[in-house]
Amino acid sequence: MQVLEREAPHMVMREIWGKQDQRDRKVNNIGYRPKAIDILIRFPPETSDRAVMRDENLEALPLQLESCAHLTYLDVSTNFLREISPALSQLRRLEHLNVSANELIALPDSLHLSTQLQVLNARNNRIIE
Repeated sequence: MQVLEREAPHMVMREIWGKQDQRDRKVNNIGYRPKAIDILIRFPPETSDRAVMRDENLEALPLQLESCAHLTYLDVSTNFLREISPALSQLRRLEHLNVSANELIALPDSLHLSTQLQVLNARNNRIIE
């Protein structure tokens, strides 16, 4: 970005933040929050087969989560999730899933495709049987 000498520093910062806000709104329009992506980056396949995104105020899981085939443990408890994407069943190695203390009203039917899943914690949600 080219900064003109006559621009006041606060104007330059406003322009930078304005562009960031535009990017955030664009990302939010396709269903996930930038914060969720930043959290997911902390769990690269080379170093961890576990992802803990507990108490991060997430309203949706990042779409990129379905490409994390290396995960065996996923904890997304104590957030504000209203649904779990059926794409979660793409995590074929997933053994432990904690979705407790969210706003879920149902679990995806495709969850039965996660044949390695041994532990599912869905307590303290709004699931109606």
